[in-house]
Amino acid sequence: NRAELAYAANTESGISNFPRAVHLLEGLLLSMHESQTEDSGDTWSGVMEDLARRINDHPEAQWDFVAEAQHLRITVNYFRQLFSTRVGLPPGQFLQNARMEQAAQLLRHTDKSITDIAKFVQIDDIFYFNKLFKRHHHIPPGRYRRELTARLRRRK
Repeated sequence: NRAELAYAANTESGISNFPRAVHLLEGLLLSMHESQTEDSGDTWSGVMEDLARRINDHPEAQWDFVAEAQHLRITVNYFRQLFSTRVGLPPGQFLQNARMEQAAQLLRHTDKSITDIAKFVQIDDIFYFNKLFKRHHHIPPGRYRRELTARLRRRK
């Protein structure tokens, strides 16, 4: 343990104030680590915000967060932690929200079927799509489209 190491170092090397030297060294190492963390935090913020922007721009794409982590040379768990901290949501939840927003936009601005929209946003199970959409928008997609269409007609 540390006390044995201090005693051995004091007796073998003749260092008279070994505990103070250890304390100073630990302080130096801690300050070096904190400065690296701050520097890398800025770098990671930019990387994660860029990824979030790319996800928002193309939520329909096939996103592989394991591959993203490998590309950044970090573990998947650390990737998820960084993304969650910098963006505010875990990457999977962020992607799901982006896909539900894109689905809502497609329901508002196209005549595509709900099944086609679900497939476009990479959700092949229509029942699961309906469940996600309702959880996100608090209304099923068919009703969302009908009510939006009725509102738009009343404005004209």
